[in-house]
Amino acid sequence: VLTSDATILSLTNDIFLSNYLPALYQFVKPFTYIIFPDVFMDFIWSLPIVIHTLVKAIVSTWLGFWILKKLDSKETT
Repeated sequence: VLTSDATILSLTNDIFLSNYLPALYQFVKPFTYIIFPDVFMDFIWSLPIVIHTLVKAIVSTWLGFWILKKLDSKETT
């Protein structure tokens, strides 16, 4: 990734997977269009990796805090 011609914001999910993980890309890309609407998946595949990773980190952190809060409330009850 560091030796790529793409800049930080131009390296999309589509470019990254097709260049660095082609076997996974060939399996995952058609499968995602079966599960989700085409417009939504076009948006996801065109997101820069940096933005996608940031959103994923925020959602994962929120989910972790939510689970910890639920577990803590069950212990005190």
